Amino acid sequence: SRWPRLLSSPEARPPGRRHVELCAGRGHAFGPAWHAPMPEARGVDFEVLQVPFDVRATALAPTGDGHFLAYCPNSGFQDINLVEQKMDTAMNFTGSISPEFGLFPCSQGSSSWISFVENPPKSFVCYTSAGQVAGRTSFNQGTICAVCGAGEALVALLITTGHIRFVDLTTGKAAGKSTKLPDIPRADRPSTFFIHQTQPRQVVAMRQVRPGADVHFWICELDELNNITAGGRRTLKIGAVAQSLGSFNDLESLSAGSARGELILCWKEEPLTNGFLNGKSHGSHPPAKKFCAAEVLGKEPKARRLGAFADAAIQSWHSIGTYFVEFWSQESDSAEAESAGTMKFRLRDSKFGMFVGAGDATLAKAPRGKLLVAASERFSVASTNGCFVGIRWTLPSYALQRSIGQGAAPRSRDALNSEGTPESKKKRKHQDSQNTEDQGLPDVNAAFIANLIQLCQGPRTKDVRFLKQKLKPENLQFTLRTLVGWLAFRRDLSANVIRSSAPGIPATQQIVRFLSVLADAFLQSIVQLPADDIQKVIERLVTAQKEVLCNEKLLSRATAACCERPHKIPKSKRARVEVSILDF
Repeated sequence: SRWPRLLSSPEARPPGRRHVELCAGRGHAFGPAWHAPMPEARGVDFEVLQVPFDVRATALAPTGDGHFLAYCPNSGFQDINLVEQKMDTAMNFTGSISPEFGLFPCSQGSSSWISFVENPPKSFVCYTSAGQVAGRTSFNQGTICAVCGAGEALVALLITTGHIRFVDLTTGKAAGKSTKLPDIPRADRPSTFFIHQTQPRQVVAMRQVRPGADVHFWICELDELNNITAGGRRTLKIGAVAQSLGSFNDLESLSAGSARGELILCWKEEPLTNGFLNGKSHGSHPPAKKFCAAEVLGKEPKARRLGAFADAAIQSWHSIGTYFVEFWSQESDSAEAESAGTMKFRLRDSKFGMFVGAGDATLAKAPRGKLLVAASERFSVASTNGCFVGIRWTLPSYALQRSIGQGAAPRSRDALNSEGTPESKKKRKHQDSQNTEDQGLPDVNAAFIANLIQLCQGPRTKDVRFLKQKLKPENLQFTLRTLVGWLAFRRDLSANVIRSSAPGIPATQQIVRFLSVLADAFLQSIVQLPADDIQKVIERLVTAQKEVLCNEKLLSRATAACCERPHKIPKSKRARVEVSILDF
């Protein structure tokens, strides 16, 4: 109860939110990137790179680590080098392409090729770096509706007729014959196919017949003899994630997940019409997206939800390693502002959807049109209205440790208190004299905090005194961020997932009880923390309180329903039935 009063007290007014500007565009310099990695994501860092180019691109694709290929309608294909901060012409081209399907560059030794879908999307063409056509694959019936890389210099094409075909990126010719996906269900509307690589020479094709419906998918593989094997239709049931998705139940895109055979599915809200039955979308609602993870290669396909953030209108996203990045842009509110707009991005892990870091960059031009993004192994690039933003990532493999709360052997309160007895002080007098200024207490990590929470569940007065002895004010910020992360896990993940992935995370009631003791023990130090950290704690506590009230209401209703006995009808009011048997 003391946490909501922290922000209203006069002494609890820490400095406001820091604002760091990152300039992107011609004639601007860059400042340091703002980022706030979570305690579980140590080692994560990023750097916003200066990209002084002013060309309008309609398609982006990675060609190497730090190199990207951009298609510009006025200047052809351009090679963007983020490492050396330069742009060169990759191939002169004056034709027309379908940029919504992307670009597919390929290199082998000193030779390189550029492949793409032509306009209209009835053919897939491959060009050499010299601008010569290496090959073309055309379709007489239907048009290309989805394209993805399939590994080993191959690309998979999906046709509106339900056929799938693999094409060689070095020759532009088809690898084997096309195969039709079996048992394609009928749709209430012209539904969209989605396709993505799961393994080398293997892709998954997905289709949702209507918003809110389960997702049907097929696993297609190209063998060594260039024969396509299309498995039977399978169904990914989204009932487990339907509650977290809410109205965002229209599949929009998919990308690679954190593990082999796992995908990240992006969902959007079904667009509203303007009421005149002409099918135009209502433009007053900003775009937004939600995500979930899906395992499609196992015997039983299943989906699990990822943490959702509703505070940003996500325009584009991409996966990189065991993470995925969300991008959105905003125009400047004031005409006197130094920048015309801002490009913002947020890094989240692709296993649980937890927040890892965020940053922004100011743009020299107002953001217009589609926001294009692309990613290589350690770099990302985003472009809108001729402005480019590059990001260099340092991303260790993200994994929630199973040993949270179990890293140290369980110790009783008496054992911890014995560390401060005169006998123990005499034994470690020399060590304490060297470590008092630096540490003075055991290392504060997730296991230590989980152990403290288990011990601080007794009388409040003793817990406050005990906590002051075992925790220093300098470690409060790390402690609060860790507790906020655990509360988010308890809210977003099921109990079975937590027991299997992180069995040491304390229960929600224990965390709330510990926060109350923490406020009593370090009130003066807590009010000096940044306002963002305090606000996050308050938001998590309010959410936890609502969940407890909801669970209590459901429990009371379920108990009343189980205890209710069937109403007995008196014998006097029972209907009388006369039966007679007639012989004919």
